[in-house]
Amino acid sequence: MRELYLVHHNRPELLIAQISILSKLCPENRINIVLTCDFSSSPLIFREFIKIINNYKLNYFLSDSNISKFERYKNKFFALPHVNLLTLKIPYFRQKFGQDPSSGHARALDKVLNDSIKKPFGTEVWIIEGDVFPLSNFNLNEMRFDIYGSVTNIKILNKEYFNGRVFAYRITPYLKELIIRKKLTFKSRHTFFNWFDTGSLTEKIIKSYKINRKLCIRLMPGLTDSQWKNSDIDRISTLYQGFAELVKKDTRSKNGNCSFDLYDGMWLHIGKASGYYKFKAEFDFDKFCLEVCDFALNQVNK
Repeated sequence: MRELYLVHHNRPELLIAQISILSKLCPENRINIVLTCDFSSSPLIFREFIKIINNYKLNYFLSDSNISKFERYKNKFFALPHVNLLTLKIPYFRQKFGQDPSSGHARALDKVLNDSIKKPFGTEVWIIEGDVFPLSNFNLNEMRFDIYGSVTNIKILNKEYFNGRVFAYRITPYLKELIIRKKLTFKSRHTFFNWFDTGSLTEKIIKSYKINRKLCIRLMPGLTDSQWKNSDIDRISTLYQGFAELVKKDTRSKNGNCSFDLYDGMWLHIGKASGYYKFKAEFDFDKFCLEVCDFALNQVNK
């Protein structure tokens, strides 16, 4: 049995492409949608997501979001210029009060963890971010791992942690215990002057000798947007026709580099997307996202 959780925020068109790809690759698996936006903050986008979900008759749930009266007042307080300046300078405070970008993402991923432990032991669970596409088939059971996922690697600080873009695990009694005891959580851990992204607390899972004796954990190999070489682009293009042409369309890439992340040679993540609104005037990011969807669909429709 396999459960897929797709985590989406602001681009319904990516959900349509993901559903089409996953229906082709694993038609018998259950798809769950996790929405991190809500009606009060993004009514038009929220309606579009619900329309897609209803059309495909999918299971969905909403991530925990800060929409209570207390949270609204708190957010207004943190939006004040002087307060915002202070919290921007001290990442620890932003994370402590749930104001950093990774907090909302972490709440969504932790909600998936807590929902998944209701499934029978042996269930294979995959969490996939909304801007990530599998380019070929995938199966955790054949790999014989208990936990397998994409990671962020900060070599200069000797830090490595699961980032939640692609995260797979098998429900076992011990893993269920880790989730219940919040030993496995996607919350981030910041120092006063260093900001780390979603999942930075999973560094403890990766490095724990005790946990690694009881669970088989493997990190996905990956090429991130700062590591690509022309030879890598050529190599991937031989595997997935049209990749080099897709990279050329992405004018955000400088000096022949690539703005994608590619995990395990098959999970394509649209990199550098969090600030899309900043380059929208000079680069049509909406159009580019659709081109990525077409590229990914072509790989599985061969």
